Amino acid sequence: MLTADGLNNLNGIVSGQQGVQLNLGQLTNTTGGSLYAKSSLGLTVSGALNNDQGVLRSDGSLTLRAASLTNNAGSISSAGVAAINVDGDVVNRGGQVLSDATLTLTSASLDNSQ
Repeated sequence: MLTADGLNNLNGIVSGQQGVQLNLGQLTNTTGGSLYAKSSLGLTVSGALNNDQGVLRSDGSLTLRAASLTNNAGSISSAGVAAINVDGDVVNRGGQVLSDATLTLTSASLDNSQ
């Protein structure tokens, strides 16, 4: 578990062989940045989550909660159940949000344009 005001994972890797839990004020996971969990991936971001050209991937379940989410040309995927709750807007221009099981996405608005 990592708790911090913010994480800048520009072109970096955060990976766990079991579950990964991040509690952050904001998350920048862009330009090839990757967050990966072999088991469950839990992200709680009280502010903005920017995953432009980044990868959020779980081989188990995925739980994501954020104030806002941008995923332009990014990838968010889960082999298990995925629950994504965003208080504000989700901007997913050219991005992918995938689950091999049930996917639930709740947000104020969704821009899923190409």
